Amino acid sequence: MTDLRKLNFDLGARRTRYSEQDVFAELRRFAESVAPPLNAAKYKKWDSRISIDTINRMFGGFSKACEKAGLEGIAASRYHSDEDLLSYFENLMLWRHEKGFQSHVPVSLDFERYNNQNETNIHFSTFTKRFGPYRRFLELYSDYHNGKITRDALLKLAKKPTRNKRRSISAGDRAEVLRRDGSRCRSCGRSVNDLMSDEYLEVDHIIPVAKGGTNELSNLGIKCTLCNNGKGARFTG
Repeated sequence: MTDLRKLNFDLGARRTRYSEQDVFAELRRFAESVAPPLNAAKYKKWDSRISIDTINRMFGGFSKACEKAGLEGIAASRYHSDEDLLSYFENLMLWRHEKGFQSHVPVSLDFERYNNQNETNIHFSTFTKRFGPYRRFLELYSDYHNGKITRDALLKLAKKPTRNKRRSISAGDRAEVLRRDGSRCRSCGRSVNDLMSDEYLEVDHIIPVAKGGTNELSNLGIKCTLCNNGKGARFTG
């Protein structure tokens, strides 16, 4: 058994630094050695001195690095649907069964192992970005597997909710809301002429963006600064 004390565990040790040109040269050598399409799974199996992690860190992805290197035959990145990800997860279960694992519940490392053996490109991070905490997904899948919920319910419950992004309200929409509300605060009824010198009328989200509100005209209303500042992110109508 290897004595752990003999291993290099120097936190101050310097990493080998590669320039962009070093990476481009390595990618061109890779492109000359393998048949297209060029993808990260093939690169990982290829004998390279520059790791895929280094490439991802420098360029934000393998495909982006290949594009900057001017290579052709790059595998097109594709969007994976919810059903694609679920089917992939079930392939991992079958793969564990074929490998003779006692438990057929996939673990995070299985994603990388399976990709390396099958030239697939769905990663654990892709899965958790879509479905959130992995433990929670496993619990929901267990309910589906045991017939407690449907497949559609599994995908609906597992998928992470997306938050609305705040977009600016157009000048045209502001004018329309002012006209519709008679240029009066919907809460206190005051008009511009009734306001103090440091007050003004604002276009307000009735249901706040933080709570899922949109920029639809039906969700916009006129509020004076006093009433609007008192509302915050509360839904007061």
